[in-house]
Amino acid sequence: MSNDFIFLRHALTKIDPSIPADQWELSEEGIKNIKEIVESGVFDDVDIIIASAEKKAKQTASYIANRVNKEILTEASFNELKRGFSYLSSKKEYENKIEKAFLNKEKSIGNWESAKSTLNRFLKGLRTLKTEFSNNKILVVCHGINLSLYFAHLLQIPDNLVFSRWKNLEFCAWGIVKNKKIVRDIVK
Repeated sequence: MSNDFIFLRHALTKIDPSIPADQWELSEEGIKNIKEIVESGVFDDVDIIIASAEKKAKQTASYIANRVNKEILTEASFNELKRGFSYLSSKKEYENKIEKAFLNKEKSIGNWESAKSTLNRFLKGLRTLKTEFSNNKILVVCHGINLSLYFAHLLQIPDNLVFSRWKNLEFCAWGIVKNKKIVRDIVK
């Protein structure tokens, strides 16, 4: 008995440096994009919808839940790599820190959670879902860093290539995993 897992990266957010990233909301463009995907019907046959506890993931999931008339279950195991309430001066500086986190999975970069801890938390959340549910199509709405780590883990991609996958991961990208095998990669 197994589940099919669909993993969806949340829609594009409005960056607001006055509040922590886990409280950011979707941008108008992000709302437009998720509505287009939902209207395509691609997620109409999901049995269960799980969202990380972060606002942007729950907002993204809400458009699917409304269409398929399902409840959203929230699971903090699928939250993004914890970055605290520190902001960097530029996109380049942020990306450099992300790359260091992927290359040094065991280490906390600055005051961030380590990539290894993020992946372990994510894997623990999946194990919990597997014991709670069987033979379901489960949609998990979460984040770019943890999805990059998880798919790289399944594909056994070397650490030095994970950053480039993350850079190519689009908002609202989705992938499918069944029996720990990737049926549809999240990165095109």
